[in-house]
Amino acid sequence: MVSEQFLSQEFAKAHPANAARILDQLAVEEIAQFLKEIPPNLAAAVTKFMTPLTAANFLEMIDANQAAAIIAEVPMEVAADLLRRLDTTTFSA
Repeated sequence: MVSEQFLSQEFAKAHPANAARILDQLAVEEIAQFLKEIPPNLAAAVTKFMTPLTAANFLEMIDANQAAAIIAEVPMEVAADLLRRLDTTTFSA
């Protein structure tokens, strides 16, 4: 693991709310790139603090299985909010 990725992951682990605030300022593509490279439980810990629209947008950009794993880890209220905001055509069979 590259040292920048390691430091970013450790920061997200120790300070998920602060990491979410930082990620909310980035382009959705950059958010998706970072969060798809970390474990789903850590991605969920950060995602639950993100603005719901931004979180839904990045979830649409990653693999459906990864998105499902992240959604499964966030609190039910957050998951419901995210699912309402997802573009249903993105995940249709």
